[in-house]
Amino acid sequence: VNGVSILVIQCKVWCFCSFVKHTLLLFYNSIPIRQTDIIPIIEKHHENWDGSGYPGNLSKEDIPIESQIILIVDSYFALMENRPYRKAVSKRKALNIILNGADNKWSKTLAEEFVFVIKNEDLND
Repeated sequence: VNGVSILVIQCKVWCFCSFVKHTLLLFYNSIPIRQTDIIPIIEKHHENWDGSGYPGNLSKEDIPIESQIILIVDSYFALMENRPYRKAVSKRKALNIILNGADNKWSKTLAEEFVFVIKNEDLND
C-alpha cells in the first residue's frame, strides 16, 4: 500500500465522517492510531461479511470494524463512478445495491446504518 492509496482511503473515510457529522470523528479522535495500526485495517478492507473476500477469507466479526467501514464507503463511491466495464449509478441505485448485498458483502447492520445516514443527510440538505 503506497501513500497515495492511503490518502484516497482517508479521503473517502473523511467523506463518510462528514455525513455522520461529528459522531465518528469523536470516536476516531478518542482512539490513538499509529501508521502501523492502519496497514492491517487497509489490508483487510476487501474482506466480505460472508467470507468470500481476500486476502484472508475473514468473515463477520473477524473483520475489523474499521475495515468494514472502509469497504462500504469505498464501494459506495466506486458504484457512483464510471468504470471501464460499467457506467456510474445514481445514489439511490448505489444504496439499493448496498442493501441488497447486506449479509453477503457487508454486515446487514452496518449496511442499514450506512443507508440510513446517507438518506437522512440528503434530507437535511
